[in-house]
Amino acid sequence: MRILAVADTVEAMTSHRPYRPAIGREKALAEIAKGRDLLYEADAVDACLQEFREERFRFEWRRAGSASKKRARNSRAPLR
Repeated sequence: MRILAVADTVEAMTSHRPYRPAIGREKALAEIAKGRDLLYEADAVDACLQEFREERFRFEWRRAGSASKKRARNSRAPLR
């Protein structure tokens, strides 16, 4: 559950919402780093930051029907 809290936070901050624009990847990562050990489990934050910094993880946008969907891509695991 702790890993999901970090992942959900990063995804939410990097996604456009009808009531606010996306803040961007770097700001989202800075925000979870700031909350490390306060709001988020330190190991989960460290793992998330490492994945993004080493470019082993990224979000990809794709169209499915008429709606845009965000898709997570991790180079360690194949996409299905």
